Amino acid sequence: MSKIKRSLAIVIGIDRYQHIPQLKNAVSDAVELARVLKNLYSYEVLLLLNRRATKTELDRLVANLKNKTIPFDNKKIKVEKSDRLLFYFAGHGFAEEAQDSEAGKPAGYFMPQDAEADNKNTGLSMHEVYEALSSLDSHHLLMILDCCFAGRFSWIGQGRNAARSRQLYRQNYDRFIKHRTEQIITSAAHDEEAQDLSRFGQRGEKNGNSPFAHLLLKVLQGNSDGGRDKAIEAIVEDKIITVQELFTYLQNELGKVAQGQTPGLAQPRKYDIKTGEYVYLKGEYIFPLPKFNPENLKKLKLDKNSNPYKGLASFETEDTQLFYGRKTLSEKLGEIVNKQPLTIVLGASGSGK
Repeated sequence: MSKIKRSLAIVIGIDRYQHIPQLKNAVSDAVELARVLKNLYSYEVLLLLNRRATKTELDRLVANLKNKTIPFDNKKIKVEKSDRLLFYFAGHGFAEEAQDSEAGKPAGYFMPQDAEADNKNTGLSMHEVYEALSSLDSHHLLMILDCCFAGRFSWIGQGRNAARSRQLYRQNYDRFIKHRTEQIITSAAHDEEAQDLSRFGQRGEKNGNSPFAHLLLKVLQGNSDGGRDKAIEAIVEDKIITVQELFTYLQNELGKVAQGQTPGLAQPRKYDIKTGEYVYLKGEYIFPLPKFNPENLKKLKLDKNSNPYKGLASFETEDTQLFYGRKTLSEKLGEIVNKQPLTIVLGASGSGK
């Protein structure tokens, strides 16, 4: 089983823009996330704020990523296959209309501290950032974006929506750690923009953070901020937070504090040279809390009452944890059906047509 030996993070926060509207909380969001990652999860963090996040500086970062290195303050770290890497961006996002972008596809840009509103060349291409991060050898990669039009980043990755969370058994944990993964959490959909400005909008504020960052930090801190959120208590009961659990909480709670803002979770496909096909990675990004011990996770034991293969018996409410995994197959079937005028599905009664 693969073992993750090191946790790395690139955290970017920009709110003091030179040429476009300034923000309130992006830097405080980034600083607080960096603190939590360092103190609670023992990450090595590269923190880039305002003047350290100009177009020149971010271009230099991308160039280093393409060379499989991260330029920390006093050293360059080569990303290894035993690393987990988290990338976080808080600031302005810019959307290019489809008819203006390459091949008619909608494009998105992160706006550096010195970006100009009417010059996309001063922005940082989401596509380029994704390609640079995706080319790394890290075993687990998580990208979290809190900006307008953030969903365009996951669209680039040809991702799928992730399945809903379920109880974490020891077998799940072993699979998550053994396999690689790339996952993307976005605070807004690909076509969502702030309402007060046509291109750039002020992110909302919740207790000194954006609504998205407030909820993100609340989960990662495991209610240690003095909260008594029962949903978070349930998440951290086993001393580990999975991305599925994190996103489910964000999805359920963000709409209550940020109207018209739709978070997203995607799992990009990767090209398999051996098969010549795109496949989904089987791992999952996790946040092990202090004192987490995988030996304490329950093991799923199969007997006549827990066997997931029910034959012709119906799935009931109590089988929720077993009834999943059909989304990928349905998506592949949909791709086939959409390419031909008629599809006929044959099968005996009860075979699952």
